[in-house]
Amino acid sequence: MMDLQTMLNNAMAANRATEMLTSDQLTLGELMLKLEAVKNKDLPIYFDNTKKQPTGLDSWRGSYRELSINYKDGGACYEQAKPDCKRDEFGDHAYNCPCGGSKEIDTTLPKNPTANDLLEKLKLINGKYVVGYKGGDFTMGKTTPLWVASYGSSAGYKTNKDYSSMAVVDIKELETKVIIVTKLKEY
Repeated sequence: MMDLQTMLNNAMAANRATEMLTSDQLTLGELMLKLEAVKNKDLPIYFDNTKKQPTGLDSWRGSYRELSINYKDGGACYEQAKPDCKRDEFGDHAYNCPCGGSKEIDTTLPKNPTANDLLEKLKLINGKYVVGYKGGDFTMGKTTPLWVASYGSSAGYKTNKDYSSMAVVDIKELETKVIIVTKLKEY
């Protein structure tokens, strides 16, 4: 029998999946496809203000199960634990597990990243889990929605009086750079 928390988590995930069917917000898989289509992947990549560049990937503070493309600080994720690993009382991978624990993977982008650098980090994090800001294991997959924020924040670098969350909505390839197009949204 499922516990109440599992039922609530499943209901929330189903509701979010339904919302994403009509949303212009990109998912991890959609962004990977758009970056694959970029003709010159060696171009530098910027956010749409053209001053800030992505610095890494991490769990988004607004909803730990969603992914943030960071604009300051780096990022980290963990290799998926084996199914027979020990879990603690919260369902997280136990630190005293016989498998030796999970292995951290650096999702920090290099200084002045290219479209290809971001694509490679997105491929790396696909299927891996990240630890939420206050704990918990959250697997990132092709249907995971994408936001822009810095580690520990749900707000993006641009805000207005109504919205502070920045969703990733498109990619534009220009002659000298690739732009991550964002949109202020309510979560």
